[in-house]
Amino acid sequence: MGGGGSADGDAAPADLGSTGIRARRTLVAPLGDAGRTPARMGEDGAPQDRAKLLALAVKADAARVVADTPCDPASGCEWLGRAGYATGLVGSAAPGEWLATDWGGWVFSAGQHDYHEGVWNGPVTVLVDQETWSAAEEFAALLQDSDAAVIVGARTGGAGCGYTRGGVPTALTHSGATLYLPDCARFRADGSNEVSGIVPDVVIGWRATDSEAFRSRLLAAALPRAIAEARAQAGRR
Repeated sequence: MGGGGSADGDAAPADLGSTGIRARRTLVAPLGDAGRTPARMGEDGAPQDRAKLLALAVKADAARVVADTPCDPASGCEWLGRAGYATGLVGSAAPGEWLATDWGGWVFSAGQHDYHEGVWNGPVTVLVDQETWSAAEEFAALLQDSDAAVIVGARTGGAGCGYTRGGVPTALTHSGATLYLPDCARFRADGSNEVSGIVPDVVIGWRATDSEAFRSRLLAAALPRAIAEARAQAGRR
């Protein structure tokens, strides 16, 4: 599995495995209109949907205020707001819960798709390498953290969540240069930052200079173990 992608793939992990798939925390700075945007979206919705959305908007706006408030670096504070989850304002939802709204994908990105949980309950392996980035890393991380797939290959590129809004431009005082900093960070179940890359359960010692033929031989040698682990994992569900 290579390349990156968009968050539209958030629904895909939910189709695999009978265990619950829940997105992990994302920290974002700046949050901008994090709370105001969903509040405006819900102005014309059904009363019950509007109430749910506004409650989420209040939490998001509180996170925006924290992120926008200067702090003393000596205190060890973070200029990051706890904006929600990799999937939006919530980390999980029942299938179809937000499908009837125009703004459901904003609250829970997978909610814009008519997906079904646990369509496949058998063994799952996901192949990754150094050219697996961004949303593709999120896909692998969600499955690995939820014990829903065995990841095989090489450690991923480590894009994680970084420049969702083009980065945060910071003007340097002396040089006048503009430094672009990441505007979000996505954290995993163990608290580690996804930007460190996804370390496979079954590691293959690929190098960037390896030929396709040699990579294939290394993969073929690793597959029996990966498949055995995936079958054992599926049997524990």
